[in-house]
Formats: sequence, C-alpha cells, structure tokens
Amino acid sequence: PRHNGQEEWCPLFLHLGHLLVEGGSKMSKSLGNSITIGAFFAQGLGSARLLRCLFLQAHYRSTIQLSTERLDQARHFLSLYDRLNLIDRRGGEGNRFTVGQEQLELQLHTLLQQVEQHLANDFDTPHAMQTMQQTMQLLLKEETTVHPLTFLAIRARLQQILTSLLGLG
Repeated sequence: PRHNGQEEWCPLFLHLGHLLVEGGSKMSKSLGNSITIGAFFAQGLGSARLLRCLFLQAHYRSTIQLSTERLDQARHFLSLYDRLNLIDRRGGEGNRFTVGQEQLELQLHTLLQQVEQHLANDFDTPHAMQTMQQTMQLLLKEETTVHPLTFLAIRARLQQILTSLLGLG
C-alpha cells in the first residue's frame, strides 16, 4: 500500500498467482477445467462479494484454490460480518454489553492493530482476514461483554476496512 513515501491505498487489486480448481490442478482453458465469472454466477455458486472474499483469503502473489472448502470458508467469514452488522442495527439488544472488561477491550484493540499491520505489510490479506475473523468471533461470543461504545468503535473500524478498503460491503 505504501509507494514513494505516500500512504494511500491502491483502488485496484491484481492477482499474480495461479488459480487452482477442486483437486489442485491449475485452471486452464486448454484442460477444459476453467470457469468464467459469468458462469460462476449463472451456476449459482456465489456472488461477487463471495468471490472477493475468496480472493482475499490468499496473498495476491500466491496461488488461489477455488474449491468448495475455500468457498465455505469465505461464506463463514461473510456470515460473521453480517451477524456483527445485525447486532449493531438492533442497538445491542439481546447481548450483555457491560462496562469494564479492560483486558478484553485491550485484546480487541490489539487485534485491530494487527489487521492494519498485516495490510501494511505487503497487503497481507490472508493474515488480516484471519485476524478480523478472530475479532468478529470474539465479539459475537455469547459471554463477551464489552462497553457498547467499544463494540461500536470496533465494528465501525471493521466495516471501514471490509467495505471501503476491501470491497466486501
């Protein structure tokens, strides 16, 4: 993300690695195992948002595995994010947010710092996505209790990263 001393994020994503299909073979038109994005959508395999999430699970210079397992992982990540957003829309109803829990709140803020460090380190989206998933899982645990303002601040930062930066809105 940093180029010539500037700290602006690039608005485009370019993948340079190979795309592997189920079974681990390289996707290739000549092998007859390729699928276009249009065909992916037409076959009901997923949405553009799901594909973006799948691609973000791999580093831009590494191989991406297009498999049922990887698609399920991307679906799980997006379901956590959607659940987190639903809690905010309900204003925290049904959740036991309480004042305190300084250690937990520090852990949540540390996880967010790690996300930003991963993204600043050669746009390391796989580790950033893993850390965001840990953060969301922690926030969604039934026994997790944090101050409502802490919850809203962390949720807002996750939304900013996932929507504005990574295009998963």
